[in-house]
Amino acid sequence: MGFDETVTVEAKVIEDRPHAVYRLVIDNQRQVLAHLVGTAERNFVRLVVGDRVEVELAPGDPGRGRIIRKLPLSYGRGSVSTRNRDREGAESKTV
Repeated sequence: MGFDETVTVEAKVIEDRPHAVYRLVIDNQRQVLAHLVGTAERNFVRLVVGDRVEVELAPGDPGRGRIIRKLPLSYGRGSVSTRNRDREGAESKTV
C-alpha cells in the first residue's frame, strides 16, 4: 500500500532525529515519525523544535509520515510580532 490514500494533517516538531527524520506530535497526543520530501528536501529546509509542519500520513502505517511543507508562524489574533516586542522592550530600558 502506497501513499495514494494519504491523510494530510498539521503537526508540531518535538524532536530532531538523525538522517533528517523528525518526531512530530499531532493533536497534542499522537506522535509520528516523518521525513522531508519534495521541495522541502531539495531546498534544504531546516526544521527546529516547535516548528509547525504539514504532514501526509499513510493509511497503512499512521505512525510514519512525510513532511510536505513548513507552515508559517502564527502569532495569534492581535498579538505583537517578536521583532516589535523586542524593539518595545529596548525602548523601555533606555527611558
